Amino acid sequence: MELRIKYLKIENFKGIKKFELDFGGQSVNIYGDNRTGKTTIFDAFTWCLFGKDSLGQANFEIKPLMSDGSVKHNLETTVEILFSHDGKDLLLKRVYREIWKGKRGLEAELSGHETLTYINDERVGVKEYEKFINELVSEELFRTLTNVHYFNSLPVAKQRDILFKLVEGITDDDIIAGDKTLAPLWDHLKDGQTVVTLAKILKDKIKQTQKQLDEYPLRISELKNIKYKLPDDYDDDKNDAALSAAYKKQSELEKAKVTGQADSKIDELEKAVRAYDNKIAELQYKLEQDRRHAAAGKQQAIAEKTSELNRIRGSRQQKEIELNNFKIRKEKGLATIDEEKAALQKSYDDYRQENAKAFIPEQCAYCGQDLPAAMVEELEKKFNLEKAERLTRIKEKGEATKANIEKYIQAVKGFEETIAKLEAEITALKDQEAAKEKEIAELEAAPVAFDDSQYKADIETEKNRKATCENELAKLKAKQQPTLFDADLDKVKAEIEQLLAYRTEYRIKFENEDRIRTLENEQMRERRRYEDNMKLLELCEKFTVAKRNAFQVEIDSHFEFVKFQLYETHLSGGVREICVATVNGVPYSSLNNEARINAGLDIIRTLQRIYGIKVPIFIDNAESTTRFLPLDCQMIKLYVSEADKKLRFELLDEHAPAAAVQPVLEEITEKGEVN
Repeated sequence: MELRIKYLKIENFKGIKKFELDFGGQSVNIYGDNRTGKTTIFDAFTWCLFGKDSLGQANFEIKPLMSDGSVKHNLETTVEILFSHDGKDLLLKRVYREIWKGKRGLEAELSGHETLTYINDERVGVKEYEKFINELVSEELFRTLTNVHYFNSLPVAKQRDILFKLVEGITDDDIIAGDKTLAPLWDHLKDGQTVVTLAKILKDKIKQTQKQLDEYPLRISELKNIKYKLPDDYDDDKNDAALSAAYKKQSELEKAKVTGQADSKIDELEKAVRAYDNKIAELQYKLEQDRRHAAAGKQQAIAEKTSELNRIRGSRQQKEIELNNFKIRKEKGLATIDEEKAALQKSYDDYRQENAKAFIPEQCAYCGQDLPAAMVEELEKKFNLEKAERLTRIKEKGEATKANIEKYIQAVKGFEETIAKLEAEITALKDQEAAKEKEIAELEAAPVAFDDSQYKADIETEKNRKATCENELAKLKAKQQPTLFDADLDKVKAEIEQLLAYRTEYRIKFENEDRIRTLENEQMRERRRYEDNMKLLELCEKFTVAKRNAFQVEIDSHFEFVKFQLYETHLSGGVREICVATVNGVPYSSLNNEARINAGLDIIRTLQRIYGIKVPIFIDNAESTTRFLPLDCQMIKLYVSEADKKLRFELLDEHAPAAAVQPVLEEITEKGEVN
C-alpha cells in the first residue's frame, strides 16, 4: 500500500491563513527561514490525520493568534489532503470550529468547539474517521514511516519487536543445525520445548542439585564420626558363636547346680529367659536407633539452615561485589563527566574566540597598496565561509559533548539508583544472615526432641517378666543355698550380656556404614547429574550466543549502512537487551544530522518492506544533508534558508529537473509572524 500527497489545502491553521499546493504526488523541497511555517505544514498534515501535531501532541494551539497572543475567533480551521492511494484518489478533511450560543437580548457566547471529519466529501463521525485511518495505517506505524527520527525515539522493547520481525524465519532448529556441537540439545527438546525453557529448567535443577550436594558432606561426616564400643578385631560370626557357647555353658552350669529338678521345666524357663533377653536387646537396639535418628534429624535441620545461611551469605557477598563494581563505575562516570564538562567549556571558549574573529582586508604583499574591492569581497566571502564551517564544527562537537554529558549523567543516576538498591538488599540480607545464625545457635543449644518413655516402660516390663521367670527358675535350681556353680554362672551371664551389647552395637555400625555407602552413591549420582546438567546448560548458553549472532547478522543484512547493537554485556557477565542504531560503530545519539537522517531513511526503507506500506516522508533540517539515501516514495524535505523570508517550494520529478512552484499562501497578518 502506498500513499502520496496530490494536493494539500490549509485554512486558518496556526500562523497560516490560507495555503494550497498541488504536489501532484511528487516529492517536494520546501525552503524558508526560521518561523516561516515549514513545520506548521507538517503539523497540519499530521493534525488532519490524527488530531495531533508532528511531535505527537494533541494539546497544542491550532487556531490563529492575534498579535497580543489572544485567539482570533469566528474562523474555521480546515486541513484537506487529497492522497493517491495505490493510484486511486482518497480525500481526507478535518475541520475545527467554534460553537456560539446566545440568549434573547444578549450577545452570543462561545460555548465550545466541534470537530468535523470527512472521507471523500462524506461527513463521518470522528471515531469512524479515526477507525478508517487506523485500518489504512496505524498512527504509530505512520509516524515510524514518515519521520526519520521516530523509530530511534521508540522504547527499546518496541524497536526490538519491530526489528525481530526480520528474523521470524530463523528457528531454534536452524541454529542447532548450523553448529554440530549443539546437536545434543535435540535429545532434550521434547514436545516443542524451546531452548530458553530448557535452560530455565536446567538452572532450577542445578540449583536444587547444588543444594543437595552441599548437604551430603555434612551428613556423611556425622555418620563417620560416630564412635562405637567394639573391639578392633570384632567379628560378628565369631561373636554369635561365642554367644551360643555362652548360653550353652550357662545351661550346663545351671543343670549341674540343680540336680534332680525337672529338666523340661528348666529348659522351658531358660528359653523364656533368653527370649526376654532378646526382646530387651531388641528394644534397646530400637531405642538407640530412634535416639540416633532424632539426633540426626536435629543435625539435618541444622544442616538445612546452615545451607540456607550459606546461600544468603553467598548472595550477600555477590551483591557486595556488584555494589563495589557499580561504585567504581559511578566514580569513573563522574570523572568522565568532569572531563566532558571541561571539553564542553573548551568548545564554548573556542566558539567565542572563533566568533570574535573579524575579517581584516589585506594589502598587496608586493606593492603595499590596498587590494581591489572585488578581490577583498571574494576574500571576505571565503573568510566568512571558512569561519562558518569552523563554527559549525565547534558547535557540532559541543552538541556531541553535551549529549555525552547527559548520557553519562543518566548513567551515573542509574548507577546511584542501583547502588541504593544493592545497599538496601545487602542490609536486608545481613538481617537475614543474623536471623538465620540465631536460629542455628538456638537449634544447636536445644536438646534433641525425643520421647523415650515408652521404650523405657516396655524394657522395664520385659525385665520384670524376665525377673519373675528367673526367680521361678532359681527356685527349681537352688533348692536351699547358692552352690559352687554360682561364681561361674555370674561370669558366664556377664559374658552373655557383653556379647549381646557387642551384637547390638555392631548392628548399629553396620546400618550406619550401609547408610554412608548409600549417601556416597547418591552423592556421586547427583554430582554426575550436576555435571551433565552444567554441560547441557553451557550448550544452551552457546546456543543463545549463536542465536544472538544469527539474529544480529540477519537483521543487519536488511540495512545498507545502519547496524544495530542488540545486546550489552555487563562486567558481571550478564547480558542486557538493548537497541542502539549505529553507523560505522558510532551510536545514533552521537551522529551528526546528515548521518542521523540517512540512518533514519535506511531504517524506513527496510520497514516499508516489512509492512508493505509507503507514506510520505518528512525530513526537517534537510539543509544539514548534502546526499540523501534514495527511497522509492514521496519525500518532503524542509530546508532552513535564511534568504527565503517566505516559503519557497520546489517540486521534484525523477523524470524532469526540479521545478519551482508558487502555491497560494497567506499569513495571519494580525500576529505579525508565522509559526
